[in-house]
Amino acid sequence: MHRILVWTQKVDLHADLVIRELQAKGALVTRINGDDYPANKTASICFPGGTVTGGRNMLVGADTPFDAVWYRRRVSPVPSTHMSQQAKTFASDETMALLDGVLLLTRDSFWVNSFASAHVARNKPLQLSVAESCGLAIPPTLISNDPVAVRAFAARHDKIIYKPVYRGLVTNDDKQDELIFANILPEGALANADQEIRAAPGIYQAYIPKQLELRITVVGSQIFSCAIHSQEHVETREDWRHYHAELRHSVFPLLKLWQIYSYRKEECLMQNNIQPLGFRFLTTANVPAPTVNLTDGVQAIKDVDLDTLTAYANTLTFTPGNDNDFD
Repeated sequence: MHRILVWTQKVDLHADLVIRELQAKGALVTRINGDDYPANKTASICFPGGTVTGGRNMLVGADTPFDAVWYRRRVSPVPSTHMSQQAKTFASDETMALLDGVLLLTRDSFWVNSFASAHVARNKPLQLSVAESCGLAIPPTLISNDPVAVRAFAARHDKIIYKPVYRGLVTNDDKQDELIFANILPEGALANADQEIRAAPGIYQAYIPKQLELRITVVGSQIFSCAIHSQEHVETREDWRHYHAELRHSVFPLLKLWQIYSYRKEECLMQNNIQPLGFRFLTTANVPAPTVNLTDGVQAIKDVDLDTLTAYANTLTFTPGNDNDFD
């Protein structure tokens, strides 16, 4: 039986689903939610030996190694509410150091993915730079908090969208999580917004009308391709995460693999073999997709005729995202 550690947060549908499948396959899964600590749960590391306990349960020890660690998401600890802000900051920093120590004591396990690799892989400016160097089409993009530069960029394009540079999940004053979606900026929205633009950098991109949104995940020599038919519903046309009950997904043929693998090779050199590796594309023309034989949605590299993919691949535009976070 495989022992797997999943490091995430309390509200994480992706982790919920993956853990359910792992358990169905017989794996013994331990889940640690960073935002449970220190207010709601305790953790201890005891030396000699480096034994880790959570409450009365041993999490990490010499006799109970984890076979794999899924470093799904690094979440800031949540201190007790009765503390001063200064004390909360201190408690949060101290707890994060302890939790990082817990994770690093599993360093001999198979990680998906390491601290450093995951941090680099989520960097959207780097994603855009690497994709461009590999010949992938990318939207005209500005990442900035300079109001003059943002307005000048907007003036050069008919429509632009805004999206966050890092994460779009925020907690409002009522302690409820809210998601910042990719949004087309209304005409005139930037005219008197100097304070808002300066407050935090954003990604501003020329809006590209799309037919489909694609999510392509590379695991070793296999590729899993999914088409999201976001243009079939008004609610999901700008951002498919405005979920619609009838939002359609389908398995999709492989696309321009020589460039995808060029991107993957460079990523792996920089990031110690990120696994799995994700790609996001928009299709910009209603061109029939080539047909590829599938087995359970998996497409093998050796089975692909690259020449038949070129016409369709030329309609693709790469977009950055927290792909290794599977958001």
